[in-house]
Amino acid sequence: MNKKTYNTPLPCHQLTDQIIAAFYRVLGTIGRRRGIPEGAFRDRLAAVLRAEGLWVETKKIIPMREKGQNLTNLRVDLVVEELVVVELKNVEHLTQKHLDKGTLYLDYGGYPAGLILNYGGEDPLPKRIAVPARYHKEPKPCPGS
Repeated sequence: MNKKTYNTPLPCHQLTDQIIAAFYRVLGTIGRRRGIPEGAFRDRLAAVLRAEGLWVETKKIIPMREKGQNLTNLRVDLVVEELVVVELKNVEHLTQKHLDKGTLYLDYGGYPAGLILNYGGEDPLPKRIAVPARYHKEPKPCPGS
Protein backbone atom coordinates (compact mmCIF):
# COMPACT_ATOMS: atom_id res chain seq x y z
CA MET A 1 0.00 0.00 0.00
CA ASN A 2 1.23 3.47 -0.83
CA LYS A 3 2.35 5.48 2.24
CA LYS A 4 0.32 8.43 0.96
CA THR A 5 -2.94 6.57 1.61
CA TYR A 6 -2.27 6.18 5.35
CA ASN A 7 -2.79 9.86 6.16
CA THR A 8 -4.62 11.20 3.13
CA PRO A 9 -8.33 10.52 2.56
CA LEU A 10 -8.80 8.55 -0.63
CA PRO A 11 -10.90 10.03 -3.45
CA CYS A 12 -14.65 10.14 -2.75
CA HIS A 13 -14.07 8.70 0.73
CA GLN A 14 -17.53 9.68 2.03
CA LEU A 15 -19.26 7.95 -0.87
CA THR A 16 -17.01 4.88 -0.74
CA ASP A 17 -17.63 4.61 3.02
CA GLN A 18 -21.39 4.68 2.34
CA ILE A 19 -21.04 1.94 -0.28
CA ILE A 20 -18.96 -0.20 2.10
CA ALA A 21 -21.59 0.18 4.84
CA ALA A 22 -24.31 -0.92 2.37
CA PHE A 23 -22.12 -3.90 1.36
CA TYR A 24 -21.96 -5.06 4.98
CA ARG A 25 -25.72 -4.64 5.37
CA VAL A 26 -26.30 -6.85 2.33
CA LEU A 27 -23.83 -9.39 3.74
CA GLY A 28 -25.89 -9.36 6.93
CA THR A 29 -29.04 -10.33 5.06
CA ILE A 30 -27.69 -12.60 2.31
CA GLY A 31 -24.66 -14.01 4.06
CA ARG A 32 -21.26 -15.13 2.77
CA ARG A 33 -22.18 -18.28 0.95
CA ARG A 34 -19.92 -19.12 -1.97
CA GLY A 35 -22.84 -20.23 -4.15
CA ILE A 36 -24.58 -16.84 -4.36
CA PRO A 37 -24.13 -15.51 -7.91
CA GLU A 38 -22.42 -12.16 -8.28
CA GLY A 39 -25.41 -10.91 -10.27
CA ALA A 40 -27.81 -11.57 -7.40
CA PHE A 41 -25.50 -9.85 -4.91
CA ARG A 42 -25.01 -6.94 -7.35
CA ASP A 43 -28.75 -6.43 -7.79
CA ARG A 44 -29.35 -6.49 -4.03
CA LEU A 45 -26.54 -4.03 -3.33
CA ALA A 46 -27.80 -1.74 -6.10
CA ALA A 47 -31.30 -1.80 -4.58
CA VAL A 48 -29.95 -0.89 -1.13
CA LEU A 49 -27.88 1.99 -2.54
CA ARG A 50 -30.83 3.29 -4.58
CA ALA A 51 -33.02 3.17 -1.46
CA GLU A 52 -30.45 5.53 0.10
CA GLY A 53 -31.03 7.96 -2.77
CA LEU A 54 -27.87 7.21 -4.76
CA TRP A 55 -27.69 6.99 -8.55
CA VAL A 56 -26.53 3.47 -9.45
CA GLU A 57 -25.80 1.98 -12.86
CA THR A 58 -25.40 -1.79 -13.19
CA LYS A 59 -23.37 -3.68 -15.79
CA LYS A 60 -21.92 -0.40 -17.04
CA ILE A 61 -20.00 -0.69 -20.32
CA ILE A 62 -16.70 1.18 -20.48
CA PRO A 63 -15.13 1.39 -23.94
CA MET A 64 -11.40 0.64 -23.94
CA ARG A 65 -10.05 2.90 -26.67
CA GLU A 66 -6.51 3.49 -27.87
CA LYS A 67 -5.64 6.05 -30.54
CA GLY A 68 -9.27 6.46 -31.53
CA GLN A 69 -9.93 2.74 -31.97
CA ASN A 70 -12.11 0.60 -29.74
CA LEU A 71 -10.05 -2.34 -28.48
CA THR A 72 -12.82 -3.91 -26.41
CA ASN A 73 -15.54 -3.07 -23.93
CA LEU A 74 -15.09 -3.48 -20.20
CA ARG A 75 -18.14 -4.25 -18.07
CA VAL A 76 -18.17 -3.09 -14.46
CA ASP A 77 -20.70 -4.37 -11.93
CA LEU A 78 -21.78 -0.99 -10.50
CA VAL A 79 -21.06 2.69 -10.96
CA VAL A 80 -22.36 4.85 -8.12
CA GLU A 81 -23.10 8.55 -8.59
CA GLU A 82 -21.03 8.47 -11.81
CA LEU A 83 -17.96 8.57 -9.55
CA VAL A 84 -17.23 5.21 -7.92
CA VAL A 85 -16.68 1.90 -9.68
CA VAL A 86 -17.74 -1.16 -7.66
CA GLU A 87 -16.61 -4.62 -8.70
CA LEU A 88 -18.09 -7.58 -6.83
CA LYS A 89 -16.25 -10.85 -6.39
CA ASN A 90 -17.23 -14.21 -4.94
CA VAL A 91 -13.78 -15.77 -4.58
CA GLU A 92 -11.77 -17.24 -1.72
CA HIS A 93 -8.90 -14.74 -2.21
CA LEU A 94 -8.48 -11.64 -4.36
CA THR A 95 -5.49 -11.65 -6.68
CA GLN A 96 -3.40 -8.89 -8.19
CA LYS A 97 -5.28 -9.52 -11.45
CA HIS A 98 -8.55 -8.46 -9.76
CA LEU A 99 -6.94 -5.28 -8.45
CA ASP A 100 -5.29 -4.47 -11.78
CA LYS A 101 -8.57 -4.90 -13.64
CA GLY A 102 -10.19 -2.47 -11.20
CA THR A 103 -7.51 0.12 -11.97
CA LEU A 104 -8.25 -0.38 -15.67
CA TYR A 105 -11.90 0.56 -15.02
CA LEU A 106 -10.83 3.81 -13.38
CA ASP A 107 -8.33 4.53 -16.14
CA TYR A 108 -10.60 4.07 -19.15
CA GLY A 109 -13.83 5.16 -17.49
CA GLY A 110 -12.44 8.32 -15.96
CA TYR A 111 -13.65 7.48 -12.46
CA PRO A 112 -11.83 8.92 -9.46
CA ALA A 113 -12.48 6.02 -7.06
CA GLY A 114 -13.28 2.33 -6.98
CA LEU A 115 -13.92 -0.62 -4.70
CA ILE A 116 -13.58 -4.36 -5.00
CA LEU A 117 -16.04 -6.04 -2.67
CA ASN A 118 -15.39 -9.75 -2.19
CA TYR A 119 -18.04 -11.69 -0.31
CA GLY A 120 -16.67 -15.18 -0.99
CA GLY A 121 -13.77 -15.43 1.43
CA GLU A 122 -13.52 -15.91 5.17
CA ASP A 123 -12.98 -12.20 5.84
CA PRO A 124 -14.91 -9.94 3.43
CA LEU A 125 -12.66 -6.90 3.59
CA PRO A 126 -13.33 -4.28 0.90
CA LYS A 127 -10.36 -3.20 -1.20
CA ARG A 128 -10.03 0.28 -2.59
CA ILE A 129 -8.85 0.26 -6.18
CA ALA A 130 -5.54 2.01 -6.77
CA VAL A 131 -5.80 5.22 -8.75
CA PRO A 132 -3.97 4.87 -12.07
CA ALA A 133 -0.69 6.70 -12.60
CA ARG A 134 -2.27 8.26 -15.68
CA TYR A 135 -5.77 8.32 -17.08
CA HIS A 136 -6.95 7.76 -20.64
CA LYS A 137 -10.07 9.71 -19.72
CA GLU A 138 -9.80 12.57 -17.21
CA PRO A 139 -11.64 11.70 -13.98
CA LYS A 140 -14.49 13.75 -12.58
CA PRO A 141 -13.73 15.49 -9.30
CA CYS A 142 -15.28 14.08 -6.14
CA PRO A 143 -17.58 16.42 -4.26
CA GLY A 144 -15.81 17.99 -1.30
CA SER A 145 -12.31 17.13 -2.53
